[in-house]
Amino acid sequence: MESTYFPVPFAKLPSNIQIEELKDFNLNVGSVCVRAQRANHPGHCVGYRLFSPEGLVAFFPDTEPRQGGEDREMIEFLRDVDVLILDSQYDSAEYKKHIGWGHGCVDDSVALAVQAGVKRLCLFHHDPDHDDKKIDSLVRHARRLVAGRRAKLKVDAARELQTIVLPFKSVFSPQLMAIAPPSKLMTRTFTSFNSRIRPRRPPAPDNVSTIRRYKRKPARCRKKIQPSSGTEILRCMK
Repeated sequence: MESTYFPVPFAKLPSNIQIEELKDFNLNVGSVCVRAQRANHPGHCVGYRLFSPEGLVAFFPDTEPRQGGEDREMIEFLRDVDVLILDSQYDSAEYKKHIGWGHGCVDDSVALAVQAGVKRLCLFHHDPDHDDKKIDSLVRHARRLVAGRRAKLKVDAARELQTIVLPFKSVFSPQLMAIAPPSKLMTRTFTSFNSRIRPRRPPAPDNVSTIRRYKRKPARCRKKIQPSSGTEILRCMK
């Protein structure tokens, strides 16, 4: 907001705005682990990778993917996410006139997503001069690019009021374990358990092995839960 790229003086914004400065690129928001990564955009701009028990989501609303998706650091940051919401403002002809502006070309977005093993790409940051017909044509073009690469990537255009349901995943996925120790994951996990299985007493977050008894818990779950037994934890949630 301090950058010269923001044309409206901050004092002229008619609202009560509270800003929390991003000081750490690894943080938690409730039960979701968040990692930040600098975006390719003028000024200071970042995107996010969200780790949740339900799946992995990456959000880069303002960035210019490298041509051909050749960006090893970004590829690794986006590796295997379930949903990527990515700045894909221009078609290839428009992009030639806007190189360096900090916004993406659909062709490069698809190339990046395919190389990163992304499962679903949502084209985002639509050009204000594009109507629905133009956006639909960009989606069709992106899907043709995916077919040409013989990839399994799904492509859609992000739209208002859209809801995407993520597939449930083990809380002990390798991606999540890489940024948080099991004890912290268990603390967050049992917070979400409470809405499904009411414990007779609050579980001890630092001593996972002592958590045993729950109301209505099936017999197969009546044993000590170790941090490595993610399968057993998932069974308890059913």
